[in-house]
Amino acid sequence: MPAEWDERLRGLAALLPLFDGPGVEPAAAIEALNEAAYRLGWVLSDFDWPTWAHGPECQALVRDPATVASAEPLTLARLLTAHLRQERFCEGHLLTAFEGGHLAAIVRRADAIVRER
Repeated sequence: MPAEWDERLRGLAALLPLFDGPGVEPAAAIEALNEAAYRLGWVLSDFDWPTWAHGPECQALVRDPATVASAEPLTLARLLTAHLRQERFCEGHLLTAFEGGHLAAIVRRADAIVRER
């Protein structure tokens, strides 16, 4: 895995307290995730996210956030790209993904990868 993934994963994992624990505030967590994802390079520019988002891999991951626990970093980047871009076309998408536990699952997986290393 390229070295730049280390910084990206650590940056995403640092958001875990915003997603897990007492006093979670969805708006603050979503804002921090959005800022970190763009700043750290999680949002892929050369990726056909609409096609992938409607495909079987993404749909399986979204239907069952527990499956994100085994996702590779590139899959996390694809998920984040799809979620963040979708918000631009469907306001409230990120709040729905937050409430469904999907955004927390992505952040937890980044944290798990960091701890595995």
